[in-house]
Amino acid sequence: MAHVERSDRRAYFARAVEGLDRDAVISESAVYQLAFEAHGLNVVDPILLAHESGFQPGPSAPVSAVRELVEFELGLLRSCQVVVCDMTIPDRNYVGCISELTYAKMWSIPSYVATGRSGNEKRLWLRYLAAGLVDSVTEAIAHAATPSPIA
Repeated sequence: MAHVERSDRRAYFARAVEGLDRDAVISESAVYQLAFEAHGLNVVDPILLAHESGFQPGPSAPVSAVRELVEFELGLLRSCQVVVCDMTIPDRNYVGCISELTYAKMWSIPSYVATGRSGNEKRLWLRYLAAGLVDSVTEAIAHAATPSPIA
């Protein structure tokens, strides 16, 4: 794939984090960074940016800390033109991702969701929220670069 000049187009990268090794999730971001760049997208990684900003709320965090983190991430989402969402882990509820996709839909930000072999592509609400469901994150990134609904 030829290198594409990056634009001002910002892509919000949503994915699972709760209950997973945070360092591994952040490291994974570097892998996808190259794919975003190759498609001319500026990735907005809420997990990495929250980590860099000092947000570390865990399951026992006070509601005020959770509220601050969620509002920080929603501000990032609102600043983007497209969402790429990784929902490829089977048997996961993805409460955060679904919430982000709902806000994106309300704000008319198209979302491209990778479902892999998770079975999530069958979920009616996900089919409604997403502009497109694809197998892999790299496919979702490619669609996000030239957003249009996927039939």
